[in-house]
Amino acid sequence: MLYSLFLSFYVYFICSSFTLTSAIPSRQRKDIKFLTSDEKEQYVNAVHLLKLEPSPFHEDMSFYDSLVLLHQEAVKYEQTELPDYNIAHGTSVFPPFHRKLLSLYEDKLNEITGRNDIAIPFWDWTDPESTEALLADDFMGRGDPEQCYKVTTGRFNEASGWTVDVKSYNEEHMCPWTYLARGTGDVSATILEVIMATKQDLDPLMAVSRYDCEPWDDMASLNCSFRNMLEGYDPQDHIKQRMHNAAHWWVGGKFYCEDDKSQGTVGTLDISPADPLFFSLHAFVDFLWAAWQRRHNHMGEYFPTGTEGHRGPAGLNLDDELYPYLNYKDNLEMMKRGITPRDMLFVYNLDYTYSTLERRVDFDSL
Repeated sequence: MLYSLFLSFYVYFICSSFTLTSAIPSRQRKDIKFLTSDEKEQYVNAVHLLKLEPSPFHEDMSFYDSLVLLHQEAVKYEQTELPDYNIAHGTSVFPPFHRKLLSLYEDKLNEITGRNDIAIPFWDWTDPESTEALLADDFMGRGDPEQCYKVTTGRFNEASGWTVDVKSYNEEHMCPWTYLARGTGDVSATILEVIMATKQDLDPLMAVSRYDCEPWDDMASLNCSFRNMLEGYDPQDHIKQRMHNAAHWWVGGKFYCEDDKSQGTVGTLDISPADPLFFSLHAFVDFLWAAWQRRHNHMGEYFPTGTEGHRGPAGLNLDDELYPYLNYKDNLEMMKRGITPRDMLFVYNLDYTYSTLERRVDFDSL
């Protein structure tokens, strides 16, 4: 029963009474394990080009590194400027903030290649086959435990020319290297309990009927906050890291390197997008949100709405402009798809979908 429900959530798009008037977008994100060799090659080459493309947002920086800096700006804001206030993590805007970041990334991949069918492949962290495809030598590669988990294989290793150019601002959680590092399961240097999700764990996630609830942060009850459960917090026990949080910790790692505690690139919160693997990890987060929206016919649901009785802190409400994107409103590229949670609610409006969400299957018979 649990497994059949997992299968059914892949096709929730057909369960909604919401009618889309536009054609299915040409960009169809799919599980990494289903990529062809040509699709992998096109995607990898496009990402390397993005690392060379000048940024319209920051001077003397590549477009790719600008995305890392945008993410870092959100993390720095939540952790330093207003210590009791969160922006992109542990709050209601976690899904729309990252949907915007992925949209900027994917739009530019297509622009610089002159295509409109390059889509971010997602890593289904509940599926060992998807994980193997992610870390294969012809894609992301693995870290070498004999070299402090330096990524030595794959298409983004040091030999490929890939570098980490945005440095972490937090020395206690710093990934100090100019190359990628992935601990892939070594979390021996943290007290956190990293619990990777299984297919069965998606059943209770998809069963939550409400997007979010007060206090709109990592203490929101999992009974009424799909968002908090998806992000991976446990209000009763913050030692336990699940779902999205666990995926970051697992693939990045928190390990001992020459007797010092170190961690991988994607496990270093502020600069985690410096590892291209970040975008596949978050594409699955985004996929789960899209599937949940369809399953519950909640395409337009978002909380807090900003209306009486459902008003959250400034920056978290449905029509609030997302930080730090609001600082770049004079840039047409930033404003192309909008910068509020409302603008991020419909994947078709962002010119992509997920191939598994477009399959026509009678899931009641599964």
